[in-house]
Amino acid sequence: MSAPKPIGEDGSLPPPEDAHEISLSGDEDPLIVLSADAPPVPPDPLELLPVQPAVPASPAPQGVLRAPSSAAAVGAVIDDLPTANLPPARRAQAPHTTEPPSIATDRVREPLAFPSDVAPDWRKQSPPSPSPWPRRALLLSTGALLASGVWAAYSRGGPHPPVLTSIVPAKAEPGQTVTLAGTSLGTDTGETVVRFGDYRGAVTSAAGASLAATIPAELANLPPGAVRVVVEVGGASSNALFMTLARYPKITGVEPEVALPGNEVAIAGRHLEGDTVVVRIGGFPAEVVGRNREGVRVKVPAMPVIEGRAVPVDISLGREAASPGTLILGHLPLVTSIAPASGEVGTVVTIKGHGFDPRVGGNRVAFGALDALLLSASAREIQAAVPALGLLGSRTTLRAVVSTGAGRSAPFEFTAVRPSGEVFRPRFVPAPAPGADPGRNVLVATELGPVLVLTGPADAATTAERANRAAARLNALLQAATSRPVLVEVHEGPLRLSASGTTIVHVTDEDAEGLARGWDGVRGARVAAPALARYWAALLQDYVGLFGQRLRPNLSIDLTPHARVLLDLYSDAERRGAGAGVGTAIVSGMAPGQLEAIRRLAYAGPDEARASRGMALAGAWEGTLDEGGRPRPMRLQIRLDGARLAGAMTSTAGKLQMGIPLHDLRYDKGMLRYSAVLGGAPMHFRGALDGATLAGTIHPAEGAAAVGQFTVRHVE
Repeated sequence: MSAPKPIGEDGSLPPPEDAHEISLSGDEDPLIVLSADAPPVPPDPLELLPVQPAVPASPAPQGVLRAPSSAAAVGAVIDDLPTANLPPARRAQAPHTTEPPSIATDRVREPLAFPSDVAPDWRKQSPPSPSPWPRRALLLSTGALLASGVWAAYSRGGPHPPVLTSIVPAKAEPGQTVTLAGTSLGTDTGETVVRFGDYRGAVTSAAGASLAATIPAELANLPPGAVRVVVEVGGASSNALFMTLARYPKITGVEPEVALPGNEVAIAGRHLEGDTVVVRIGGFPAEVVGRNREGVRVKVPAMPVIEGRAVPVDISLGREAASPGTLILGHLPLVTSIAPASGEVGTVVTIKGHGFDPRVGGNRVAFGALDALLLSASAREIQAAVPALGLLGSRTTLRAVVSTGAGRSAPFEFTAVRPSGEVFRPRFVPAPAPGADPGRNVLVATELGPVLVLTGPADAATTAERANRAAARLNALLQAATSRPVLVEVHEGPLRLSASGTTIVHVTDEDAEGLARGWDGVRGARVAAPALARYWAALLQDYVGLFGQRLRPNLSIDLTPHARVLLDLYSDAERRGAGAGVGTAIVSGMAPGQLEAIRRLAYAGPDEARASRGMALAGAWEGTLDEGGRPRPMRLQIRLDGARLAGAMTSTAGKLQMGIPLHDLRYDKGMLRYSAVLGGAPMHFRGALDGATLAGTIHPAEGAAAVGQFTVRHVE
């Protein structure tokens, strides 16, 4: 261990033994060369502080180096190191000091002063420089405001030209509508112009940022490829975009639309030319047997068949495919639906399907054994009225078919319903006249048979519509007759039948001519239209009175002998005592002769020459006789001897009198006249027939005042 070195008087250490002193020319301050064995002196952190003038210290003895205190900040720079390749750094000039340099570092350090060694003087310090950023921010804000103002003024100054950004779809064919998007595309379809190449497309909508336009059909003459699209608004044109003009194959129809495997069908369409056409039906490849400019002809491939099933028809040419068409598997005509599927007879049903004749007369619809009246027809739809098929049960399933030419559809079903009950209410329905053109001759019938034969449309669009309308009004009239008496009247100007102010049917000269033709083997009557109107009024009055409230049908019997069938139905109903109307059991048990008589009522028309005018009075009548005293019972028994009426009256006046003969018995237009001897004096009777009631007055002589009255009702 070496002995400690002596310390100088000023407290500094003596220089090492191997230290050398170096002097720089022109510099009075000596440099210190440290010993080679001396460790490097680390830099003093205080060298980073600002340089301050050093405080003079007491001079050190001559030839002695003095180390600075730890509080002094010194910098040393070795200016002449021979191994340094860098350019010499410029040494900072420090204020002159007489203090010897420090030997703590390997370079001459200039004296530094600590801030605490110098008294601060803030009055002598210059103020800090202001930051430039606030001014720069102010300039930027002002520029932005000026720019926005200029843009707003420009925007208000005039319209912007349209700008196109997209076209959807980018590939389309002539006639297709595309959507164009962008800005300033206009809002008025009349002022916005869209040009596809040299042709103008129709603008269907415009909303400023988008518009819809149709590619002009004239482009179909151009080959496929790119087409230039430009929008013009207010004379300003947009930028141009390009879209691809396509030629997609398209199916416009399949004929026939219904076929079975093995049948040939023609597929019509556009852009189906080419040898690469591929056809698939129901997913199965179809053989192409012919092609032309209008389309291709193929054979339906073998596949499972479900009648009425629709299968797709696909066509492709290379990478392009057409939207599928449709083929119905089955045979023509094909019925796909009927609505409604149930209802009363006379219900108008809509039959939908394929392969119908567009002409009404080219189709036939049969429900069971009877043909239905067709109201309208087209290739896909038929409207028909369900015919009356006799007295049916409350629910009866009818099998129906549609025929067109030699074709016949598969059967379909309609459920005929009828209100159940003991009283029969006939249903008036329109029906085709047998063997006639349904466009000219049509029937109004019931379950019992025909009632009216109509010829020509009269006041309706068609004869079928006229019959359907008349049937509906008669059904309403019969319904009203169940609760109150109704009266069917003849009106002129024009000639028509009406009830309660509602017209039932117009009567025309054509109707009279049609009746004279004769129908279904029955010879018709030759009468004028007014006579036919009176006959129809009597017949309809008897129908609604008999079946509505069981009133005695005594009007039509004066005009035709065939009306006796209605009197017989009335008599049967009276004997069986059914409710108001005719019992269902009576109608269902009608003999064929009775049904034939009802048929002749419609087809033969009036036959007054053969009519039995007194037939309405035939039978027994019972009531009372009053000659101003106490009423007494009275009974009339009237019979028809050939064309003449005869009868007897029975009355009591204290004792029973029988066989009082009736003299001069006459009946005309509902008025009855006869004379009889009562109490030894002749009395004259005058009465009016109203249904089943005969009522009148008693006179002692012709033209004399009445001395009594009588009322009798038909009982058998």
